[in-house]
Amino acid sequence: MMEADHEDGSYDRNKELKLLEETKAGVKGLVDAGLTKLPKIFVHDGHKVNISSSSSATNVSIPVIDLGLLHEEGNSRHEIIQKVKDAGEKWDFFQVVNCDIPPCVLDEMLDGVRECSTTPTSIFRKLQRLIEGTPSLVYWHQGPLTVTNSLPFAVGGLQVFYENQWIDVTPISAALITNLGDMMQLITNDKFMSAKHGVLAQKVGPRVLISCSLRQHVQDECLRMYGPIKELVTEESPPIYKEIKMLDLIKLAYTKKLDDDVSPLEHFRI
Repeated sequence: MMEADHEDGSYDRNKELKLLEETKAGVKGLVDAGLTKLPKIFVHDGHKVNISSSSSATNVSIPVIDLGLLHEEGNSRHEIIQKVKDAGEKWDFFQVVNCDIPPCVLDEMLDGVRECSTTPTSIFRKLQRLIEGTPSLVYWHQGPLTVTNSLPFAVGGLQVFYENQWIDVTPISAALITNLGDMMQLITNDKFMSAKHGVLAQKVGPRVLISCSLRQHVQDECLRMYGPIKELVTEESPPIYKEIKMLDLIKLAYTKKLDDDVSPLEHFRI
C-alpha cells in the first residue's frame, strides 16, 4: 500500500483512507500483498497511552448469564431478568450461555467465517461490491445500537473498561457476548450504561468474531424521536437526555476523531 502525501510532502491520511477503501480488499488485502510495515493510516501519533490504565485485571470478569435456568421450575425467569438488569447497570457487557443454539451450529458459523477470511482477494472484492449494492445490509449493521450479540472464537482480545481498569473478556465455549450500547443508556436515562471497550491484539493467532446487531432500520426510523423512557422519569429523576433521532447518534459516531474519548451521548445531555 502506497502512502499518500500532500504536494508539500505532508502526510494525507484522508487520501490514504480513500485509497484503502477503493481496493475493496480491506486489511486482508494488505496482508495478502505481503505487508511488512504498519501503514501510517493505522498509527495515531497524538494518542497518549497510559500504561498503568492499559494493563488488564485478571481477577475480575464480566457477568455470565445462564439461560438454561429458564427450563427449571421456580423463580428462574425473575432471577435471569435481575441478572441482566445488574449487568446493564454495572457493566454493559455480559456473556450468555445455554441459549438453545446448538454448539455445532455456532462452530459451523465460525468455520464459515474463517473460510471466508482465506478467500482470494479478487473474490473478496466482488463480495464487498455485492454488499455495497444492497442498502438493507449496509444500513442494518451501521451506527449505534440498542443491543449487539457477538460470537467470538477461542482467541480473546476484547477488553471492557470497568472501574478505571481494563478487564479481559475471556471467551466461553458456545457463549454469546452481549453489549447493550449507547442507545440503551439513553432510553434508560443512565440506568443502564454504555461501557468503553476495545480489542487488544493477540500473538497466538487470528481473532474471529461474528457480530449480530439488533436495532431499528435507519431509513424506516428517520423521523422517530428517542428519549428516556417515560416510566423511568420522575421529579426526583428528571430526563438526562433530550429526544434525538437515530441518525443524530449515527452521524456523531461517524464524525468522532480517534483520540476523542468523550461518549457521543454527552452531546445530547440536557
